[in-house]
Amino acid sequence: MITRAQKRYCLAILLLLTFIRIYPVPANTIVATIPVGITPEQITLTSNNQLAYVPNNNNYGVTVTGSTVNADSVSVINLTNNTLLETIYDPSFSQPYTITINPAGTKAYVTNSNSTTISIINLATNTVTGTIPGFHGPTGMAITLDGLTGYVNNYNKSLYENSTLRQKPYRAS
Repeated sequence: MITRAQKRYCLAILLLLTFIRIYPVPANTIVATIPVGITPEQITLTSNNQLAYVPNNNNYGVTVTGSTVNADSVSVINLTNNTLLETIYDPSFSQPYTITINPAGTKAYVTNSNSTTISIINLATNTVTGTIPGFHGPTGMAITLDGLTGYVNNYNKSLYENSTLRQKPYRAS
């Protein structure tokens, strides 16, 4: 849910499709349909509600016109004009599942559900700057308010405390 000019909007993912929709609340009309990648999983907003980050998971191996374009990627959406700003591709992405932004708003952590890593995106440049290894199909992450510790949910439902966020290059803030 975002608020813009005293109006509230809901952002919706349509699973197995390649776009998200924006609806005004409480009306049931579509304000925008924005193309993203294959099987978008989640929408994460920056603290100022200007940008949205969408992991394109493609965990079903879907192909569109014979290719997997925009699979294993992150779409960046400009919410001021409801357009796709860019798509981030990186070899470290392996079914990106969730995105968590650190409290400082400088980094995004992308869980790679088909891997043992979390990819780190520098939000100033929208580029992947590193990975954090040591997980088992990470599917979610929470970062403490001080930005020093991350808690990662693994596919096998275990919870892993990752205090390596305190060390460079993995510091969350």
